[in-house]
Amino acid sequence: MSPWLHAQPNRLSRRIRLAEAIRYGLRHGQGLSEFLSDGRLEMDINTVEREIRPVAVTRKPALFAGSEGGGENGAIAVTLNRTAILNSVHPQARLTDVREQLVSGKVSNQGLASLLPWVWRDAKRAGLAA
Repeated sequence: MSPWLHAQPNRLSRRIRLAEAIRYGLRHGQGLSEFLSDGRLEMDINTVEREIRPVAVTRKPALFAGSEGGGENGAIAVTLNRTAILNSVHPQARLTDVREQLVSGKVSNQGLASLLPWVWRDAKRAGLAA
């Protein structure tokens, strides 16, 4: 941010809306600069808020998970499902295939990265195209 902009809040009364807006801009200047220089960044957080809404809606029922372990298992299940959905993968199809691969021994510890939702999705798409 320019030195001129940094000097302006001192020249204005604290309660003037313009001074408040300038201070807000200065506080968030780094984020604005990153947004302007990196085209991958979103202007708003609506996508994230939409994705966490199901988690927030189930928060109260999750209080009755039965135990701390039950709550942790529930959190893992929600994370697996939402990550799959974010990567345009049907959660049940992926989990079924991943379990089959793990149980049959088709995947070793070194090959676990192939089970990540985005890698799994691309491999399935490549297999369908072949």
